[in-house]
Amino acid sequence: MNPIQKANSLFQAMRNPQQFVRQAFPDIPNEIMGDPNQILQYLQQTRNISNEQIQNLMNQFPHF
Repeated sequence: MNPIQKANSLFQAMRNPQQFVRQAFPDIPNEIMGDPNQILQYLQQTRNISNEQIQNLMNQFPHF
């Protein structure tokens, strides 16, 4: 993706995060779709994502 496409994708994800999550991870159960913490736990369990990996990802984004 070029920078404009990345920006558009990010903007769309921010406008409708549930749709973005559903497209990226279609296996997430409907009953947890409204709870970001449960979604994160689900992804950690089903994709073997460590807390360290999440922390590394979070450190890549500026904090306001």
